[in-house]
Amino acid sequence: MSSKYEKFFLNLYVFLAIFEPPILPVSFIYVLGCITIFFIILRDQGNIDLSIFKETTMNRFYGFFIFLSIYMIIVSLVDILFVSHDFMLINRLKGLNQLLILTGIQFLNIEVILHKVRSTKGNIYVVYDLIINCASIQGVLSILAYLIPTVRSLFLKFSSDLYQNPWLLERRGYGFSSSLIDLFGYGMGLAAGYALFTFNRHKFMRIIQLLLIMFSIWFNSRTGLIVFIIAVFLKIIENGNLFGKMLKISGLGVSLIYSFYIILPKIIEIGLKSMNATVKWIVTDFGGVYDSLMKTNYVVNPIQNVNQDSTYYMLLQDLVKTPDNLFQKYFGTGYSVYSAVNGYRTDVGYTNITWMFGLLGTILFCVFIIYNFRMACLNTSKKEKTIIIFNLISYFIVLVKGRLIGYGPGIFVNYLILFATIYFSRKNEGIDGEVNEKI
Repeated sequence: MSSKYEKFFLNLYVFLAIFEPPILPVSFIYVLGCITIFFIILRDQGNIDLSIFKETTMNRFYGFFIFLSIYMIIVSLVDILFVSHDFMLINRLKGLNQLLILTGIQFLNIEVILHKVRSTKGNIYVVYDLIINCASIQGVLSILAYLIPTVRSLFLKFSSDLYQNPWLLERRGYGFSSSLIDLFGYGMGLAAGYALFTFNRHKFMRIIQLLLIMFSIWFNSRTGLIVFIIAVFLKIIENGNLFGKMLKISGLGVSLIYSFYIILPKIIEIGLKSMNATVKWIVTDFGGVYDSLMKTNYVVNPIQNVNQDSTYYMLLQDLVKTPDNLFQKYFGTGYSVYSAVNGYRTDVGYTNITWMFGLLGTILFCVFIIYNFRMACLNTSKKEKTIIIFNLISYFIVLVKGRLIGYGPGIFVNYLILFATIYFSRKNEGIDGEVNEKI
């Protein structure tokens, strides 16, 4: 097979692994998982090569998730028998599926990608390019969905029931991905950040790619805007000595204050007058947050016909709400409240993790995540360290908005870069930023 076809199929595989597009009436991640397992068995002729799992520390990461699964089972039994007597079987099984099955499939996908990059003598910058390329393709598909209603209908044919909501359908849902909301924006924001950090490699192409990615972010998930802003801030302070960085931070701070008090109110006023539902939705939500912070009155009754869990008014309350029972508070309930049928429910990531693992388990989870990001910073270049820091900051900020356990475009992209960085740094490849163009 020629390198041209190899490049095409690798990009296609990465696109499918990141976005798991709704091609079939069943969740595509399970279909791709079966294909991946078959491919690995065929590739290794039955003798499965586990070297990449060990060298990337994916085996240790997955082992931690197995530990969390056992912990959840024990906590669930105690909760059912002695505490709440609330069965919540579906929610508990969903949590185990996220930790074991969905995470396991993604790790297998990453193994296939890194194995192929390694076999063609590529490095970490090849992986950045793959992600940016796939996000750019998603940007093109988002434009097509926006301009051609029949294309959009085709893309959403097997998508979540979420898009049967007329309010949501009017404002977002322009793309071809299993998720087109927060975790989609998270992944696209990371890709936009990588394009910014590697801008000097393909300047003209990077401009085009950034425009495509930002279009998709704008019309689907403002979470991606926040993630990209983090990248811009880190890019500004990336180079220079301590004095220069402090000067840049000071200048950036002044610019942000000026923008927040002078420019942002003007943008909100203009946006609220827009006839475009998506633009008005984005500006209304930012305007509502601005109102609550500054005690202004740009937005009155800011969000109509929306589930109250999604409004900024509920965010802080959701963020700090923990179970009342002491056992549940410190050790968890064994299930998340993201899709609870009865009672309290929220999509706030920190809250869901606390309900699953308790305060003690949540602290352990966060420490483990930080430790693995720290591992990725060893023996890497300055730019790669900056990207890992970008991933880490983005992870804990996006965790406010959504659960980062299981599958999501942003979750997969984060895992892929984390493990690719660890893998190539241990092999002393990619530190100089040179790329083998075979991929």
